[in-house]
Amino acid sequence: MHPGDKPWEKTVSFHRPLQFYFKALNKNNLLVSRLEEWNSHRTSEAGPKKEAEDTARREFPLFLFLEPVKT
Repeated sequence: MHPGDKPWEKTVSFHRPLQFYFKALNKNNLLVSRLEEWNSHRTSEAGPKKEAEDTARREFPLFLFLEPVKT
């Protein structure tokens, strides 16, 4: 993705299923004591996609917080 005006700057994102994280933590003797999913509070600029983009931001969390503990 190119998040700004500079085409040479890139942002890489990865979307993995939750089981990927839980298996990796379990493999290292860690359990999840807390999990939070955070939505973006950003709003889109006016245009034909504004309503759909704003709805998606409210419905689909963009950030995941996991608090692991050693077992």
